Amino acid sequence: MNDFSVAVDSSVETLFQMSASSISYKTRGQTRCLKAVRAGTSWHDIESVKSTRLLSSNRDYICRASDFADEKPIPKDVITDGEEQWVVYNLAQEECWRPLGISTSFIRIHCRK
Repeated sequence: MNDFSVAVDSSVETLFQMSASSISYKTRGQTRCLKAVRAGTSWHDIESVKSTRLLSSNRDYICRASDFADEKPIPKDVITDGEEQWVVYNLAQEECWRPLGISTSFIRIHCRK
């Protein structure tokens, strides 16, 4: 890891500490409480599925990579954020999660409802 990556992780850590809220993360039949930052919300997208138009919303969550050291997020995991439930999904041809830029300490998880 170079000095720039360390500086990025340090800046993101500061933002994370100031902005993170508690979420519930359910995966593989287990639920645990984590901290996350809401990111990239897109409300009320209309998509067509078998000639039916569906209304959906997308949101990404930024989480600590260390919270997923044993098992990475998988599609159909569920994030409960207050009263809202979000389902983890693969975004286009990407995985359902990715590193947050060059950060090695944080990941971005794609969700929809």
